[in-house]
Amino acid sequence: MSYKLNKKLIDLVPYDPITGHYDIRLDANESCFNLNDSLKEKIGRSISQIDFNRYPDCLAKAPTKAFSELYNVPEELISAGNGSDELISIISSCFFEAGDTIVNVSYDFSMYEFYAQLYEVKVATYQKEA
Repeated sequence: MSYKLNKKLIDLVPYDPITGHYDIRLDANESCFNLNDSLKEKIGRSISQIDFNRYPDCLAKAPTKAFSELYNVPEELISAGNGSDELISIISSCFFEAGDTIVNVSYDFSMYEFYAQLYEVKVATYQKEA
């Protein structure tokens, strides 16, 4: 007996990142600003204090508390994730069902459409006017 992938995986269009140097890449959800040297040094010092043999705080208490205080939003309304890809995946899998439709604007972050396809959600894409 052989295993056969299900249709949604057979038809899944793989993520195809754009390569090359672009000042602004909205489709990749990247910032057009780099970190200044002072902040890079601070990150370097902080990294030296991390225990890499342990998982980090799975609730991300420190960043959610800081975000809560900065934006005056209750902590219980804040979710943290391992990058926007993870949060988009969690939201897509929890709030959409197969056959639902989402609205996407071209050209936007490509992972919206990727996760929609993975979770069998239809995508209505609207083209931006130039």
